[in-house]
Amino acid sequence: MDQKSGAVKANYSLPALTVLCYGTLFLFGWTDILRASAIPRISGEFGVTDSFISIQLFLSTLCLMLGVFTGGKLIGKYSYKPVILLCYCFIAAGCLLIQLVPAPHFLFVILTYMILNFGCGFIDSGINSLGGRIFLTHTALMVNIMHFCYGSGGIFGSILGGKFASAGIPWQTSYLPSAIFAVLLLIYGFTLKFPKTQTDENAIPIKHKLFTKKLLLLATTAGFCIVLQVIIGSWMVNLLVKGEQWSAQAAADYMMIFFIMFTLSRIFAGLFAEKIGYVRMVFIGFIGALLLFSIGFFGRIYILLPLAGLFIGSPLPMVLSIAIKEYPVGNSSMISFIMGFGAFMNMTLSQTVGVANDLIGVRNGIGIFVLYALLAIYLLYLTRKNLDCVKRGEIR
Repeated sequence: MDQKSGAVKANYSLPALTVLCYGTLFLFGWTDILRASAIPRISGEFGVTDSFISIQLFLSTLCLMLGVFTGGKLIGKYSYKPVILLCYCFIAAGCLLIQLVPAPHFLFVILTYMILNFGCGFIDSGINSLGGRIFLTHTALMVNIMHFCYGSGGIFGSILGGKFASAGIPWQTSYLPSAIFAVLLLIYGFTLKFPKTQTDENAIPIKHKLFTKKLLLLATTAGFCIVLQVIIGSWMVNLLVKGEQWSAQAAADYMMIFFIMFTLSRIFAGLFAEKIGYVRMVFIGFIGALLLFSIGFFGRIYILLPLAGLFIGSPLPMVLSIAIKEYPVGNSSMISFIMGFGAFMNMTLSQTVGVANDLIGVRNGIGIFVLYALLAIYLLYLTRKNLDCVKRGEIR
């Protein structure tokens, strides 16, 4: 069954759902970068250490993980539409509640980010699963364009956050436009028809498949993809502002460069993946990011840190594309598990940067990226050896 005929039989519009997927990932990237830009301002406003910021990120990621698993369960029971519409409700609620944040109540900051990230977890399970359902041809290209929109949202968010910071506008206010955009996506999504989950997917003994060596390797590799991009995306501004005493605007400009590179990485990876190979593109992404980050970090050539985004942006959508090829039936459940496991890894590992900052200094803590990148390369090597789609010659 081709994509077109599948769309007609299911009575949904592929272009309309594609717009929804891309717009939702744009929103995800937008809200993600606003959080990163706000870290030094939150730390200064509430007088908390980087370890407390790590606790905030830990709890936020915990809610992201819960959102992923909850969303995956609800998709299996109620299909895609209610889960995706709920994600906009949670994100809008979180962005609006942030406006009420009064100093010195840091706990309320944590609560609002937990609500926001729970909605983002629904994006991870809902939109990525929907992409696996509707992008049946040119999978790598379509998934990478979807994640390209995440980077585009990050670019927009970094520009907006920098402008607000320069104008002295409270960091909370920068979330208002994203709340409005979430409501617009909610209205648009409500008018659309969605595909049903695959009828034979529920027949798969998922509990027997979730903890296989192959799937755990895929999920762990995806987890390191997330951790590596979060370390730069969430902690680089903190390094530049607190460690090097840069202005908030200058640090925001570097964050914008990172997301431009990050975004270009995802579009170029999608274009070249079919010729170079899915797994090879992930190797190139990890190794390229490791080299640029290492030279930039140890040599204090900080312009190379955002340039590492040119490589670190491609591995995650490539791993998801590999999962779609590896699990042609039941990939919604598999992708939900992979993203949930990745969120768990992010929750446990990315917080180590904040702890390292307090132990060895803000200028040194982010260097843990190098260790995680080396582990990611080794895990990808093990993953490749266990993939049936590689053994069948479907991907390289």
